[in-house]
Amino acid sequence: MEFSPSIVGVFDSGVGGMSVLSAIRKRMPNLDVIYVGDNVRAPYGNRTEEEVKQYTKEILRFLQRKGCTHFVSACNSISALVTQEILDELGIKASQYVDMVQPTKKYVTNAHIGRLLVLATVLTTKSKVYEAHLSPLVGEYVGIGEPNLARQIEFNEGKEEIRETISSFFTTQKGMPHATLLLSCTHYPLVRHVFEEEGSGFPIDIVDPSEYVAQEVEIMVDDTNGRGTTLLCMTRESETMSKLTHELGVDGYTIVSL
Repeated sequence: MEFSPSIVGVFDSGVGGMSVLSAIRKRMPNLDVIYVGDNVRAPYGNRTEEEVKQYTKEILRFLQRKGCTHFVSACNSISALVTQEILDELGIKASQYVDMVQPTKKYVTNAHIGRLLVLATVLTTKSKVYEAHLSPLVGEYVGIGEPNLARQIEFNEGKEEIRETISSFFTTQKGMPHATLLLSCTHYPLVRHVFEEEGSGFPIDIVDPSEYVAQEVEIMVDDTNGRGTTLLCMTRESETMSKLTHELGVDGYTIVSL
């Protein structure tokens, strides 16, 4: 497969980043993209900080070898831990890199939110990166670390299990005042319809940050000369990814070793 000079590498611990890729593709149909999902070691949200940093370096080096010129961390756990020091080590400029945190901060800055619920993996919540960036911008900040949902979505563990996990979250919000819910794991928007169904009747607005990440990519990269090619790479077979490739209109994915 041949790509144009500008190639964006989108990466995640598994299939969650497909929600970001879908948002990018809607805004930039001509963009050439390589996607990497490291589902052999997923979910990253239950890994240690050092493990996630090492895995991220391996993915970025892989994408560099593939010729990527820009990079999108479509994983909140990675975004919470990757520092400029790591990017410097790999020779990646800040202008070449988009994570989940900064676009979300831009959204919250302009949204005038009273009560903010940030539902994320345990690792993302533990890092406090969103708390540090967002709590000064809202009336009340509530960070919630969910240990199971990303795994359940990644490995297609069953609709009822996923629904039960989401239902349990909303149960904790009974009687609470109006809030904005940030789906701060890129896996979660893949089951947004379940959030909307289980959250019906609750005074909660559901927000998927993927759209704001896509806006940043549109600013960062000119896709005028692109051909709209998409190469999907996973580190092992994935039933969930097979379903998502059909929805995105892509002919399958490639198994790679990082």
